[in-house]
Amino acid sequence: MMPSAPIHRRPANDNASMKENLTDMLAELAARRLEASSADVRAAVLRQLEMQMGEAV
Repeated sequence: MMPSAPIHRRPANDNASMKENLTDMLAELAARRLEASSADVRAAVLRQLEMQMGEAV
């Protein structure tokens, strides 16, 4: 098995940045697993977060 490329993260100085980093990392990991585009998975993750948190992301 080949090693995966590192996941890009932004500097996390606040909760919003940390939420964005987490969303990006989850989307990229899921995309690798599903062989889908990370943008498609990221959109699905954001929709799920919005439903669970009851607030706009």
